[in-house]
Amino acid sequence: MSNERQNNESFDGYDEILDKIFDSDKKKTEINEDNAQQVEQLDLFNVDYRNNKDLPIDVKQKPFASTNLLMRFRSQLNRIIWTGLSAAHTKIFTVVLSRTGNQLAAYQQEEVENKIKELGLSKEELTKETLSKLASEVKFPTNITTRITYSEMDHDIGYENNNSSISKYVDGMKEALEQWKEIKSDGITASFPIFKGIINNHNEKYFDFIYNDVMINILLINPKTGDFVRYPVREIVDLSSVRSQTLLRLLKQMRTVGRITFRKHTTETNGKTRIGLWEQLEIPKNTRESKFSSRILKDALIEISPYFTNLNYTKKYGTLNGHRVVVSYTFTFEPESPKKNTTHYTPEEIVAEGLVNIDSTLCLTRKDKFKAIDKFLKQKHGTAEKEYFAIHPEEAQKDTDVKKQDTNIEVNVWKPNKHNLSIRDFYDRELGKKVLKADISELEKIIADILNKVRSSKGNMELVADYNKIMGLLQKKKAVEERK
Repeated sequence: MSNERQNNESFDGYDEILDKIFDSDKKKTEINEDNAQQVEQLDLFNVDYRNNKDLPIDVKQKPFASTNLLMRFRSQLNRIIWTGLSAAHTKIFTVVLSRTGNQLAAYQQEEVENKIKELGLSKEELTKETLSKLASEVKFPTNITTRITYSEMDHDIGYENNNSSISKYVDGMKEALEQWKEIKSDGITASFPIFKGIINNHNEKYFDFIYNDVMINILLINPKTGDFVRYPVREIVDLSSVRSQTLLRLLKQMRTVGRITFRKHTTETNGKTRIGLWEQLEIPKNTRESKFSSRILKDALIEISPYFTNLNYTKKYGTLNGHRVVVSYTFTFEPESPKKNTTHYTPEEIVAEGLVNIDSTLCLTRKDKFKAIDKFLKQKHGTAEKEYFAIHPEEAQKDTDVKKQDTNIEVNVWKPNKHNLSIRDFYDRELGKKVLKADISELEKIIADILNKVRSSKGNMELVADYNKIMGLLQKKKAVEERK
């Protein structure tokens, strides 16, 4: 199968045609601003986060991944759990699939060009509709082997200056992939592993990834379905956590829509299995919802925030055995243009877009955004915050005063601070002070009042968040009272 792409003046705009084929025409959904909470904005104009010029010492930053590969695969691959893969394994697997996608795209173009010559079509006859039809009729071979040299792999996953053996990671990925289960698509059942074999040639320093026969038709490029997930490989490579990688991959399947909902746990409906978010992220079943939201999910959102505009999420609640529980999560973000391709962005463009996206993230506090900047720019934790306060010393003093207030609160009956709840956990700080001093009867009155405000605020997420905290506090206080 040829890997070369021929140049022909008749094919101006061919990539645009492929974009049309490889992205389904889904209706875009605009994010409702009424549901957006007030964002704690960063100073992106006066603060130099890229160079940190206002700090007394030089800050070392690692470079972004320099690969310009584009990851493309059918959404069926998101319908299984990528179990057992580490962050390094995911980077390698992403590189392999993207390079195979390039092979298939080049093969498709070559086949279309040959068909045009065979039919004797003139330049005037080469409309987008004609080219799209010819491209969709291409039959892809199933005996695919993708060869990647050691140096290419090191470059694509950002390990050029890493002394680790890439062979060790490839072997680990192979073992993990062998645990994957079969999937069904378009009347075809495919059994894993994806690869018939992985050949590691130590003498000539390359890997050959040999695919199972039917996996190409099910998992990779097939213009007849138009159901694809697409994103720059560097976005996965620059993430350090496998859960962040998984969440980004899942959200990107709706990149042109801007909205996706996941059940909390896997469900069976009419014979179809819908994998839950917790199973996709491989969260232990005994994990508390509070830990998942405040630590696991937040850490992932912090890391992927540079790659989405206006990123936010909400929870849907239900009742189980008389208890209020989370049943699903809905993520929203600004839809992307189907033609958007950031694979060839310069480092300056990557930084500019990433910082703006971090600042627009609705579900992160300003402190979270400082963490996001540090992770994004691959610099020491706390650098972005120090740079900000170097420009805004008056805010640094204000932040210190708030911390002092938190430690001076006296609470009767139950001590919330021992359970990681303080004034700073509330968006409305004055409400927080009132709540933390209240007894059970006073809390019930506060809850009734804030519930009316929530209902009349058309979905103000700050009020909703504060309401949930107060409800949790009331339940704990009642539990303490019952034990007396």
